[in-house]
Amino acid sequence: MKLEDIDKNFKAVQVAELDLEWYDIRKAPFEIYGLVDTGESFLRMPADVAKNVNTGVDKLSKHTAGGRVRFSTDSDIVAVTAVLPTFTIMPHMAVLGSTGFDAYLDDGGFCGSFFPDVYNKKLCNAINLNKKMKSPAEEMRSFTINFPLYNEVSSVFVGIKKGSRLEKGTPYKNVDKPIVYYGSSITQGACATRPGMAYQNIICRKNNIHYINLGFSGSARGDIAMAEYIAQIPMTAFVYDYDRNAPNAQHLADTHKQFLDVIRNAQPDIPVIMLSLPCTDLEVAEYMARRDIILDTYNSFKAQGDNNIYFIDGSKLFDDEFLDDCFVDLCHPTDMGFAKMAKGILNAFDEAEIR
Repeated sequence: MKLEDIDKNFKAVQVAELDLEWYDIRKAPFEIYGLVDTGESFLRMPADVAKNVNTGVDKLSKHTAGGRVRFSTDSDIVAVTAVLPTFTIMPHMAVLGSTGFDAYLDDGGFCGSFFPDVYNKKLCNAINLNKKMKSPAEEMRSFTINFPLYNEVSSVFVGIKKGSRLEKGTPYKNVDKPIVYYGSSITQGACATRPGMAYQNIICRKNNIHYINLGFSGSARGDIAMAEYIAQIPMTAFVYDYDRNAPNAQHLADTHKQFLDVIRNAQPDIPVIMLSLPCTDLEVAEYMARRDIILDTYNSFKAQGDNNIYFIDGSKLFDDEFLDDCFVDLCHPTDMGFAKMAKGILNAFDEAEIR
């Protein structure tokens, strides 16, 4: 027996019960952000570039972390059906976060999730906005739907009630110059319970600034090929956090400043925010050695007169109150941990005047 047979609150709204019109998000008026659309799949960076970085980046670039689609409608029902070539289930992360979608009203916050069907390995369900709406049903409302953090996606269709209007969504302030985040599994979004709780999505909702997620579980190692790719992206800012994926402190020392040199040579004026580890699963000596390497990079650029570079001490991102509740496994944040990370990074953004 399925739990949804016992408790109806665990049953997703079934689209077969609704009278909907379906629209391909690859077509106007939908606008897709944070992803490269090949026509057959969605990628986070061009496939030929990913292959030249390392095998992990090649695989994980097919995961849609940071992908978003925006649109407006006056429908009080919004549904999603998606083709998922893979179906990621991990022991320490909610399947909704790895493989599902969630949705936000741009003027009303979180309005629901689109749950993957773990029994039939598919995704096709709806959310009813009647309990969420702060305006009459006939008014247009702008939506952002967030893509899965740890899964491939081939196609997505959005369903709305027949006869409803469908228009473009809210524009980002910096659509041509995203913030670029590079880092580890924490950057990719592990272990948020749903996509909207990854820290970049929290930040994006606060400042309406477009971004690209280049977080790669176990595979962000400061590769020069990745630095060269990032360097040619027009950016509002660069957030730099691959500490946890460096195999050891020496590797971090050999690559950290060298990687940033490539970015700075191409884009000398953008704000750069670098983080040390927020996690607590390393011995103190190793943790401090890594943090000091990142601090050395920061101090080196400051000594050269670079006044648009910022350092966040990861050990201070999570205050002592509820510290143990900020982690799933002493490494990957819970939703509470991600919210605190977002707050700390937003404070650095304010200092750098990224608004």
